[in-house]
Amino acid sequence: MSIKILQLPYLAQKEIIKGMDYTSIFLLSNCSLKMEKVVFSLRFNFVKLRCAVHKPRFAVRVSEDDDRYIHVVTIEFVEKFSENEENLFRFRIGDSNFKLNSGSSEEPPLEIKNQLIFNVMSSAIFRYSRDHEGKCVLYGCRQLRREIQWVLHKEFQRLFPRSSEFLIDTTTHQTLASSMSKCEDVRLNGEVDKAEVIEGILSKFMGVKNICLCSTVSDPFTSNSTIFNVETLSIEKCEPALMRSLLHEFTGCHFVSLNSYFDLTEIESFLTRWMSNEAFHNLETIEIYARIGFFGFEKILDNIRTQPFNPSRRPAVYSNSSRKLMYIDNKDLDCSEWVDIERQLDKKVASIQISFEVIRFVVWN
Repeated sequence: MSIKILQLPYLAQKEIIKGMDYTSIFLLSNCSLKMEKVVFSLRFNFVKLRCAVHKPRFAVRVSEDDDRYIHVVTIEFVEKFSENEENLFRFRIGDSNFKLNSGSSEEPPLEIKNQLIFNVMSSAIFRYSRDHEGKCVLYGCRQLRREIQWVLHKEFQRLFPRSSEFLIDTTTHQTLASSMSKCEDVRLNGEVDKAEVIEGILSKFMGVKNICLCSTVSDPFTSNSTIFNVETLSIEKCEPALMRSLLHEFTGCHFVSLNSYFDLTEIESFLTRWMSNEAFHNLETIEIYARIGFFGFEKILDNIRTQPFNPSRRPAVYSNSSRKLMYIDNKDLDCSEWVDIERQLDKKVASIQISFEVIRFVVWN
């Protein structure tokens, strides 16, 4: 039996819609302008919106606990398909008044606006399907991929107004619009390893706070690159040139490198600059894991004035609760066996652990 939701009182509409899964809510919001207004007036109980940009697809998921993610929709991009196929429907991706402006003052990037005008269209054809797990899959035209991704991201930001997290295959960088709006977390992986491409992707987002870089980058970043200024940076494989730059120019709070190889004298230089208050004023934690082992690690602190742990000066356990890292455990650290150093200007204390496998550095507030 069908239910005419729009003819029901608002509270009944609210209860019915909130009982649906997120995929159904998204599809329902595109049935009509009246239904869209009802759906967009609701508030949904989740904390994160995740968009994944892969080679053949664009996927959206949401998380209610910042841990487990729930599938909403996947857009598979194909070269073309005929309109006589089954399960085809039209989905509005823009109109002469730019539908998104009804809920946002943000103007579409010029290339998106021009493409929508050029096509003189207010809808695009999609094929609806379900994958083997029963999850919603829409098939769309590859020619409109950039426009579809931009508009759908805006739609989801309006429907689920939370901070976005982007997972991006670097080989898809040309499918991103020049402005993808606000995004706090970005994870980059893929075969493209040029610093210029990485910087180009990051420049498309506003408000990036946390970056997870999974591509191996061997050429240098520019000194004003976003990568040096984010709150949290994690790198899966850090080459010597990039590590050298980060230990001189990083201005953020947290840095983690999971697979590192570099000259250990860079650590001594870093510690000296921190102690003299020359740099790293915002730094809170560093974790650097060795690729094959830190040979000669015992000598790193030979020229650094250190002090043993003193419970009257600092706690034994360091809380990592302020650190935001995708796919990395933010567990607390037992620093009772670490040694301490002191910054000369403000007497702030930091603790260091250096071993064959890992170098850790935390600043106490």
